[in-house]
Amino acid sequence: MKREIKNFCWKLIKISLGKRTYESIRGYYNLGYIPNIDTPKSFNEKLIHRKFHENLDYIVPLADKYLVREFIEKRLGEKYLPKLLFVGNDFDQIDWDALPKEFVIKTNHGGGGEGIYLIKNKDSADREEIKTGIEKALVGRFGYYTNEDWYLKIKPQILIEEFMTDENNAQPSDYKFFCFHGKCHYIQVNSGRETEHKLSFYDKNWELQAFSLKTYKIAEVEKPNHLKEMIEVAEKLSSGFDFVRVDLYSLPDGVRFGEMTFCPNGGFEAISPRHYDYEMGKLWK
Repeated sequence: MKREIKNFCWKLIKISLGKRTYESIRGYYNLGYIPNIDTPKSFNEKLIHRKFHENLDYIVPLADKYLVREFIEKRLGEKYLPKLLFVGNDFDQIDWDALPKEFVIKTNHGGGGEGIYLIKNKDSADREEIKTGIEKALVGRFGYYTNEDWYLKIKPQILIEEFMTDENNAQPSDYKFFCFHGKCHYIQVNSGRETEHKLSFYDKNWELQAFSLKTYKIAEVEKPNHLKEMIEVAEKLSSGFDFVRVDLYSLPDGVRFGEMTFCPNGGFEAISPRHYDYEMGKLWK
């Protein structure tokens, strides 16, 4: 309920004051400073600038978690893609009996963890609850409150993919490669989602950085087994883009693709200490 109330308040501000003023107010609320939209210097300012000063239609098929598979296959090959078990827009068309015991069901147009269900045992899963959540996600408008309008242009569909696990048979860590002009500079690591969620930043040499997102404490994590290959994959996928975050997984049998994100957290996630927001912005020419 608290989230719904907050979104309602943001919606009123956006409708009554317009998108630019909305960005300034929300930027100040989240970042602690009023973002300069037209002459940006910080990383978050440049993300917000992107939403107002670029033709972003090229992002639509890359932000679509189904259509991006074609892009990945052309640039890298299908071995980097999670196995696809179902795609469609009708939950009732899913052949539940034909699915493996474990799988992931999600929508192709969401983000931030919305509309994603990790099914570890389909026999004990509440199918009706999942159906209700997925159907709600299908009509959801992810991107509206962050002005990431490309998400609104994606045709909503249901995807079911293989359930991925790491060497310890646990949910794998997320490795998010921040790539500027085709080169990886930082790697954000989200680990321990099932126990104690940790978030840290490393450079290409796996040296822990002295900054993080504001809401997280810096925590050391082990270097992934496939780091070199992951960097190569991220840089191949980011070639031709001024900035994109490439999300990958390190599995026992190799690297798997997660998604491509062109405006992480909508430009509203504070980096702490703040001066690193500006240092990262310098990488984006």
